[in-house]
Amino acid sequence: MTFDSAYRRSKYLETARERLQTLYSVGEKTPKRAKYRDQLEGYLKAGLVLGVIEEDDIHNIVSEEHHRVYGTSPHERELQGKLPGHDRAPKWDQYDRPPYQRNQWSLIWIFLWN
Repeated sequence: MTFDSAYRRSKYLETARERLQTLYSVGEKTPKRAKYRDQLEGYLKAGLVLGVIEEDDIHNIVSEEHHRVYGTSPHERELQGKLPGHDRAPKWDQYDRPPYQRNQWSLIWIFLWN
């Protein structure tokens, strides 16, 4: 491996890490996450096709960044989510708005049908 190809490889891996960090920073179920995931997937596939990186590099980067963000490997986190009695924390975001705003559409229907 020449110095130039080693430099390209390290820059490619660095950018892949940054993209993965961006993906993890967005949140679990947001529209942006799907967009970033698709972009990252395309970027990594391009690296494989061009021969800049290998599949082992991808697995290592994903494991390291996932461990940094969530404290476990992707496989361990998946298993934890499948354990019985292991419920995810409730999402209270929907209750941040006052009730009259949450039920805005139902109030509109009530006024329309009465």
